[in-house]
Amino acid sequence: MIDMGNQVQVAGQYDLMKGNQLVTALAFNYDRKESEMIFYDETMIQEKIETLKLENWTYFNINSRS
Repeated sequence: MIDMGNQVQVAGQYDLMKGNQLVTALAFNYDRKESEMIFYDETMIQEKIETLKLENWTYFNINSRS
């Protein structure tokens, strides 16, 4: 785990280097809301489909035991 603390002040894509060798690429969002994980539940998905009047759309519930 790499703890960046508050060292990254600008959103963007960065390369993590060890000497001249690329270790990995990293991306940072300055506004943490961009990284916030919010998920729709089944009801919310169905409501969105109806509100947007989407056609030819199928919703599969992978947790259903049918």
